[in-house]
Amino acid sequence: MAEQDVSPLRKFESSKMQLEWIVLAEDFPRKEPQRLEVRHKHVKHVEPRLDPETGVYKMGGIFLHEAPKEGEAMKIRGVTSVIKANSTEEALEEIKLDPYYTQEIWDPSTVYQEFPGKLRIIRTGIKVR
Repeated sequence: MAEQDVSPLRKFESSKMQLEWIVLAEDFPRKEPQRLEVRHKHVKHVEPRLDPETGVYKMGGIFLHEAPKEGEAMKIRGVTSVIKANSTEEALEEIKLDPYYTQEIWDPSTVYQEFPGKLRIIRTGIKVR
């Protein structure tokens, strides 16, 4: 008799879901002025890729060197993105298309190991019946 898998864990089915890759990339030091110059190109690149159904990016944003004090400028260290892709290579190819990468704002040596997963937005106050 064949052994049945009774694991309570959800099984990955590539036909039903795509993995999401958490990617971190740090800026080269002292690139703040260039970052601001390139920002419009970055936004123009990313915006069409944000579509919930067909887009590549699920979310993204900056991370900081330290938490700023009231009234202080934020010291940007780099970015974090969640990218929908079939492989780590596909996620990295998407990163390499970004103007922050092509214009040498992001330091390629600091693109951290990507972490595959499936992310959910958790809302408080949801009632479970």
